[in-house]
Amino acid sequence: MKKLISWMMALVLLAAVPGLALAAEPSEAQVKGIIYAMQAEYPEKAEWPRDRHYDWQGGIFAGGNGGIGFLFMVSDAAFGSLPARMVNTIDYDALKPGDILRIKNNTHSVMVLEKYEDHVTVLETQVDTRGVNRVHWGRTLSQSAVLEGDYVLTRYASGGSAPSVLPGDVNVDGTVDGRDLLRLARYLSGQQVEANAKAADVNGDGSVDGRDLLRLAKHLAGQDVELK
Repeated sequence: MKKLISWMMALVLLAAVPGLALAAEPSEAQVKGIIYAMQAEYPEKAEWPRDRHYDWQGGIFAGGNGGIGFLFMVSDAAFGSLPARMVNTIDYDALKPGDILRIKNNTHSVMVLEKYEDHVTVLETQVDTRGVNRVHWGRTLSQSAVLEGDYVLTRYASGGSAPSVLPGDVNVDGTVDGRDLLRLARYLSGQQVEANAKAADVNGDGSVDGRDLLRLAKHLAGQDVELK
């Protein structure tokens, strides 16, 4: 019943905006309303399995496992099929509800809920002492910690530009190297990492799998293979 009520509330908020289902940009208030409506289904300390995968509609990354997948799922509920943009230079004043912030040397992701003068509150998952990945609402992150973050994924139109796709650049850092091979291997094994879908599909067959991992490994080893 809670799940039904949660999604009914989200649908009501979506219906209040003409054309939102056709990828019109929602307001900040509408985004917050949709996110908070999901708290009924995913309350504080709800479990989200570490190996659970979600395919994101944002377009920069194919999706994610565990906590990243959870945030991608919430993002899609709020923004539908709107494309995401990556912002590498973080502007605190430009942050909005629903933005996903990558922090801790590219090892953890949080979603902005509320922004204040000197801190934000966030939605995230954390692994507890028993190894269970759990949802947490409302932890605070200082302005300085935000500005030390790695990048922001935003789905608001003014948030930046979508990065160009370099075949093999799985971690979207502008180069193709061993870190991309490691990222792809971790992604395929179900770990909580992001992978750029288009960049990871290095054999151009429309899917990301072990064949792409092998082709990328051969390329990095100096063999004459093409990255598509």
